[in-house]
Amino acid sequence: MLALSHETLVLALAPAARTLRGKVSAMGDVMRERPRARCAAPLVVLLMLAACLVAAPSALAQDPPLCAARGTPGAAIVGLPARAPVGKNNFFTVQATGEFESVGKYSVAMIDDRKRVFFRGKAGDSDDLFLRLDFGDRYAEVYATGLVQDLDRNRCAFFISKRVRAINRAYFPGRCSTPNYKPRSVVVACGDGNFQLRGMRWRGWNRKAVRGRGTALYNDCKPYCAVGHFHRTGVRVRLSGRKRCANVGRYVYTKLTYRLRRNGRTGRQSAPFPCSIYDLD
Repeated sequence: MLALSHETLVLALAPAARTLRGKVSAMGDVMRERPRARCAAPLVVLLMLAACLVAAPSALAQDPPLCAARGTPGAAIVGLPARAPVGKNNFFTVQATGEFESVGKYSVAMIDDRKRVFFRGKAGDSDDLFLRLDFGDRYAEVYATGLVQDLDRNRCAFFISKRVRAINRAYFPGRCSTPNYKPRSVVVACGDGNFQLRGMRWRGWNRKAVRGRGTALYNDCKPYCAVGHFHRTGVRVRLSGRKRCANVGRYVYTKLTYRLRRNGRTGRQSAPFPCSIYDLD
């Protein structure tokens, strides 16, 4: 799983076993070097914030009130979907809402479904970030905290979060350049269409290797392809080489291996389907 900003954010990977210690300041920042109040893991920012509030109420006596106490979140996570396919970069921003404007930078943290912090940094209204889910992820959560102020310069602190659930799907091109989920038909010979797979039935889709059965439609090209005849025969197929293609933001299978009976003989052949064949996302 990966998250980056376009400008000033720094990626920070945190192992699952690390203990988080922090002091909640006026901006809700965490991870000070000399904490006044210690907050033990788990690595869930919401629980950590609540524990700090209980442990050190005197430290927060002069802090601005929470925006939620005024009946408003104060800020929002904009552009992040509730569900997203694995492999896609989902860009988003954290922005002040309504009559509010930001006060300095926000603190942003991202946590995976195993409660591990995989990103922590700062962002402003104009900073873009992205969240990408990988195969096997169930979801990821984005947390943001900071200060905003209204037109009268009355400040309040916000704490917002959003969960993105993963759509774990792999794809394969049915028509040469478009990734499809479990395609029923596949054009193997993309240049002239002289070899195709029809009526495909798949087993184990989304795994690293997939098996399928169907009917092969091929041109015998006798005496040459323009006047050749098409024939049908049973075919067994294996898809492998699952990887993320950055140009389409999806996980795809990049190799097709097939066996078909032709002229009384069974032959095994393979065909590559590299990322470069796909249309840009």
